[in-house]
Amino acid sequence: MAVHKGRTMLIGDLARQTGVSPKAIRFYEEVGLLPRPYRSEGGYRLYPSEAVELLRFIRIAQGLGLKLAEIKDILDHRREGWPCDYVGQLVKEKIAGLDEEMARLRQSRERLAGVLARWEETCCQPASLPEATICPCIEMAT
Repeated sequence: MAVHKGRTMLIGDLARQTGVSPKAIRFYEEVGLLPRPYRSEGGYRLYPSEAVELLRFIRIAQGLGLKLAEIKDILDHRREGWPCDYVGQLVKEKIAGLDEEMARLRQSRERLAGVLARWEETCCQPASLPEATICPCIEMAT
């Protein structure tokens, strides 16, 4: 069993300091975002103080919309040096993806606005519709 010299904390302490649940911390270990912690003689996980900053980084990156695999890649690049070039390219790709998604959302909104406008105009007058009609406002959407 490896012995770690320096300040360590239990998983509950780490969770309280970072706002990350113990379950998430264990998951991050499992997927390689966090290094495996040292273990006490009783088998308790003992995390170095650096784990606090690492978990904070992970939370910030997730808040920016990065996926765990992308965060892991950033951390892997950092172990080899500064990940700035990688992060710059990743962010450019994320922005392009967001721009595409925003265009799709705008198009969906426009179509829904058309459905609403038809509904407000006709209010689905059932007497004038064929029996097989479910909802003309949606069926006429283009």
